[in-house]
Amino acid sequence: MIEQGKLIEVSENQVELYQYMYPLKTAKHNTLAVLGLIQPLGSIMPISELQARVFFDALSGSSRLPSETEMKQNINAKREEMGRRYVKSRRHTIQVDYNSYMDELAEIIGCKPSLKTLALSDPALAYKVTFGAQAPYQYRLTGPHVWEGAREALLTLDERVLKPTITQRTSAMTDSLEATDSVTCIATIVGLLAALIVFLAFVF
Repeated sequence: MIEQGKLIEVSENQVELYQYMYPLKTAKHNTLAVLGLIQPLGSIMPISELQARVFFDALSGSSRLPSETEMKQNINAKREEMGRRYVKSRRHTIQVDYNSYMDELAEIIGCKPSLKTLALSDPALAYKVTFGAQAPYQYRLTGPHVWEGAREALLTLDERVLKPTITQRTSAMTDSLEATDSVTCIATIVGLLAALIVFLAFVF
């Protein structure tokens, strides 16, 4: 793969790429990255987009990637984890869990949302990010290239997913949905306050 296999060597479908993106032989400059060379348990397009964000953020100097030694350690750790989880075969070499891998990429460029901050400043949004569907625009709440519509998109995600399945919406259904949202929000606030009290009691 690339330069007749000399730049990025592939053996038994095993490839040494930091975060399945960066070849070690270009670690001094990191001007080359492979995007989308993964088998996620989830959607590949949001991952590829976040990989592109990581590449260009690092290329512009806005974020720093680890040293070659640290990259090698990351590669080995992922390989060992893969070996513990799957049977050894050519099939299981570049598989990732969608949620955890997206969080890892987001941490590199500082766009992973802080649940502690959200819990104190925006409990309803914190609930959606923690317990709702993992939507890629949660990585547009903070960090580089923030999207102003990300919060609203997350809060209305369930409604937008449900809406195409409803051919006729009655007032009773609308009232039920609104009541559910209100109860959920109140329960979330109470739960977070209780957790905060327990945490403070434990610390102090």
